[in-house]
Amino acid sequence: MRMLISGSAGNQRDYFCETRATMPALVMGISSDILYAEYQQRMIAELLPQSTYTQIDSPHGHDAFLINLDQVSRPLQRFLER
Repeated sequence: MRMLISGSAGNQRDYFCETRATMPALVMGISSDILYAEYQQRMIAELLPQSTYTQIDSPHGHDAFLINLDQVSRPLQRFLER
């Protein structure tokens, strides 16, 4: 994906505007993630018209989605039940 390769906020915005993605999406940001910062995840959620954003508060950085399963599974289950 061009968005993941570029790393530039401007390019990410352009990518999502070009794709006009309309499918529902769950976007999760992790408070301590330095690889994919939370502000970037919020920006992605803002650009996707049918997105749901949730934040995981964890000291485990990028690996929080593997460690804090309770914080991942609840929003994921709600999203999938919609």
